[in-house]
Amino acid sequence: MKEVKMSFKELMKFMQGIGLEDELPDCFSDKTGFKEYDELLNNNGAGIHYMSPTQYFLECMKVQGYKKSLKEYADETVNPELVEKHYKSMVEGGKFPLPFIDHVKGHQEGRHRVLAAEKMGVDSVPVVIIR
Repeated sequence: MKEVKMSFKELMKFMQGIGLEDELPDCFSDKTGFKEYDELLNNNGAGIHYMSPTQYFLECMKVQGYKKSLKEYADETVNPELVEKHYKSMVEGGKFPLPFIDHVKGHQEGRHRVLAAEKMGVDSVPVVIIR
């Protein structure tokens, strides 16, 4: 399958054009909060992929070389209080930076946001992927 790169705004416009505007989680902004990654995203140097929270965590584990179970990874890296704080903010209409996974640098940001979105009932989240 060929990877198609587009900005978040282009993705939203495309999804609205095919009648999927209600599928877009409104708890995320169109930026990562990191200038370097936002520039890659705006210049098609990074792609946005929709994935389930479980897929996101599995990708994080892979990029960080984590060899234990998914449950152990979550237990060691997730602060439930922060997930709850983000969840409450999302319920109140708060927008959060896009989560990302950088396969080049072995870095990720967004575990707590992804879990908060899942708690809101979001099945798949937009994730910036850097390869």
